[in-house]
Amino acid sequence: GDLGDADSQLLFLQRALPIFERAYGPDHSKVALVLASMCVAHGHAGDHAKMREFLERSQRVCEVSSDQDDRQVASVLVNLGGAYGHLGDTTQHRELLQQAVRILETCASPDKGELSVALASLGKAHVDLGDTVKGREFLERALQAQEAFHGPNHPQVATTLTNLGLACGKASDWSQQLDFLERALRIKERMFLPGSPQIAVTKFHLGRALLRVHRGDQARALVEDAKRAFLAHYDASHPHVLAAQRALNQMRR
Repeated sequence: GDLGDADSQLLFLQRALPIFERAYGPDHSKVALVLASMCVAHGHAGDHAKMREFLERSQRVCEVSSDQDDRQVASVLVNLGGAYGHLGDTTQHRELLQQAVRILETCASPDKGELSVALASLGKAHVDLGDTVKGREFLERALQAQEAFHGPNHPQVATTLTNLGLACGKASDWSQQLDFLERALRIKERMFLPGSPQIAVTKFHLGRALLRVHRGDQARALVEDAKRAFLAHYDASHPHVLAAQRALNQMRR
């Protein structure tokens, strides 16, 4: 579901859950997947208590699942890993994603799209925990898989390029960071309308990267453009707006 439509997504899932329970039984991996999706939807809606409740319910069903459909279990693990990441438990986030990748890599007929998502999420989890070498390894594998599966101009490809750029920045690999972020921006400018928040996020990151290589005028122009776009979509207290303003303040020193 769309992040901006969490309420309707939850309504749909609430209706789907009893249907799946009647059709498959309460301990089926398909039921665990619906519960995991409800967990993620509650997270998008900002209800962390409900998020944790459905996370635990989904895990319990997954553990006793009578059918053990490997691809369904992997999908549940990816969703639950994302939920733990949302709750700030980055170690459990990484562990569940590692399990999902192992399952998907050994499936007789792996879902290449699902595997690329799991690889990208695992790479980002490693970066978030400070292991940029491992993070880049998984992100680069994800990028290859996504480009093969979706083509080179897909939003998932742009997201992975952005995350690779951020990983390179943490490793002080500035030239590689610029390359990844510039590629991500070119894709997003083809995929989204001018002034969209998706483009603005990448402009913000690229602006900060340009500042590190002493291209201050270009950096300032990109971050100012990003801030204008953020203000067109969010109020002045939104984290994206505040981050852009902090970056501009630093540039003026």
